Amino acid sequence: MTVLLAGAGLFACSFILQAVLWRIWLPRRQMPALFLLYALVPPAALAVAALTGHMPAFSPAEAVRAAILYLSLMLAYITLYSAIEMQSPTLAIISFVAKAGSPGCSDDELAARFGIDTELAQRLTLMDQAGWIRCAGDTLRLTGKGRFYAQMFENIARVFGITRGVSAAG
Repeated sequence: MTVLLAGAGLFACSFILQAVLWRIWLPRRQMPALFLLYALVPPAALAVAALTGHMPAFSPAEAVRAAILYLSLMLAYITLYSAIEMQSPTLAIISFVAKAGSPGCSDDELAARFGIDTELAQRLTLMDQAGWIRCAGDTLRLTGKGRFYAQMFENIARVFGITRGVSAAG
């Protein structure tokens, strides 16, 4: 249990520090900054623990397990962060339809914003199959599931102070 708390606690500290730093100053190159920040937190935490006389009493095996847990959480988060940092085409479509509100948006509005190509049609089909959107005639509307994902990514972007470039006006 101590290993879990140590790994998760370090990750939580890294995440909170990142949220605070990104609100103050958003790095131009976010991915290298994330790697650096998340790599520096564990040694900094150990230094603070040593200076305050609160070093954790881990066996070498427990220390390795805590490090592996932290590294796993860090890498998984950094991988997911790319969806926040740079909006994927699918999330751009979801955000666009979400900003259109309950009336939804027409195929023409979507085509004007994103262009007409087979990739767009394939994405729309996949989003329909996943239950994120519903097509009614030439109008697209978000489902409850689609609204959930749109709101989740917009809120996460807001926490880090990342502005999104998609608007209902195009």
